[in-house]
Amino acid sequence: MSYLEQFTEITSLSSVEILNFVKSAPYRYKQYYIPKRSGRGVRLIAQPSKEVKYMQYIGKQLILDELPVHAAAYAYQKGASIKANASQHVSNKYLLKMDFSDFFPSIKPPLLLDVIQSKVGTLSTHDTTLIKRLFFWQRERISPLQLSIGAPSSPLISNVVMYDFDEFIHAYCSERGINYTRYADDLSFSTNKRGLLFHIPELVSSYLTENEHLGLSINSGKTKFSSKKHNRHVTGLVLNNENQLSLGRERKRKIRTLVFLFSQSALDLDETYHLKGLLAFALNIEPNFILRLRSKYSSEMIDSIFRYQE
Repeated sequence: MSYLEQFTEITSLSSVEILNFVKSAPYRYKQYYIPKRSGRGVRLIAQPSKEVKYMQYIGKQLILDELPVHAAAYAYQKGASIKANASQHVSNKYLLKMDFSDFFPSIKPPLLLDVIQSKVGTLSTHDTTLIKRLFFWQRERISPLQLSIGAPSSPLISNVVMYDFDEFIHAYCSERGINYTRYADDLSFSTNKRGLLFHIPELVSSYLTENEHLGLSINSGKTKFSSKKHNRHVTGLVLNNENQLSLGRERKRKIRTLVFLFSQSALDLDETYHLKGLLAFALNIEPNFILRLRSKYSSEMIDSIFRYQE
């Protein structure tokens, strides 16, 4: 049974109605900007309409959930997290971080179609149209279809299309005593062998050149080598010299300040909910930090933040 036929069964829409729907789907997105995590510049978010999002969820269950994701991919996966990603590197002395440029927007329909067809065989014209126009958006009418930051199906697609890349890099690194993980567009490599990571940027760049159909490139300005002699960070977490994950001084300072302000009844509703989220994050990453806060401010007060409701 074709994907289009499966959609008709689930939605009770006719094939013609579904194809007419996806014809306009790439244009039915709300666009807005948010600040980048680095604090430099903004990131374009394109969020699909409620109707498109609903159909994308169906497509995710029918199509995307059946496709493999490599074990080295730590973003958007059940049981995976920034903590699990960083933990793969916490015991190693030497670290290399690399970053893809414009990761989601660089992913185009042929990458996903190739993966699907390698699993199920050649797709019909209608199924090809369905997949291209349901999962990808157009910034303008004359723009190429691309993966959006904001669609519920985009994170899984980004992992699915990177399977071969992850498999190649992981196999190469495993044979040489290097740990490799990818968290969305962030690549992390670590080892205890001095000098072993210096050739990795060339290896990655060569792979991308030889597989130019991926349309991906490395943001060389973010390629960074570090060791235990310097601060090591992976997906926003600090790897300290005791082989433990840490929140880092800046994040701890921010939390301590907010807790103090809470103790003075100086936080508004949004700020208190923000603090509640930060404490939950801190408890997961560095439980001893929460114990120190309890010791300073009392368990009752810290618990009141965890239980805070409007």
